Amino acid sequence: MNVMSLDLIYANPDQPRREFSERKLEEGRAGTYNKLRALVNSLLVAQGRQTAIGQEMSADHKAVGERYDRMIERLAGFIRSSFNPDDLKILPRVVTSSLDVNIQRLDLIAGELHKIKKALIQAQAARDAAGKEAA
Repeated sequence: MNVMSLDLIYANPDQPRREFSERKLEEGRAGTYNKLRALVNSLLVAQGRQTAIGQEMSADHKAVGERYDRMIERLAGFIRSSFNPDDLKILPRVVTSSLDVNIQRLDLIAGELHKIKKALIQAQAARDAAGKEAA
């Protein structure tokens, strides 16, 4: 998505799409570039490619969604149970040979989590757009 995509929505005579995108912006649902991109893309995608509200998901899609739900819950639980705020006071003074490796690993983890977040934002925008189309 780029500025042209956003321009397509505003140049489109389809007033409900314009109002929908403006409402989502006002609600803060498109407060980041990725959220705005997903919103605009979901509005520009052909209606046939979007899952309609109430339409049954395939077993494969449902399994992927459930697997990611469980994975995210386990990750959140692991981080909550492992994190100690007092450690952050000590950690800057810790000098080990694995600092560079750990920093690289954290960058890799953050990058992979960002990809998952982006996909979830796209799904959220598609769901919101499908709900708008159904209304």
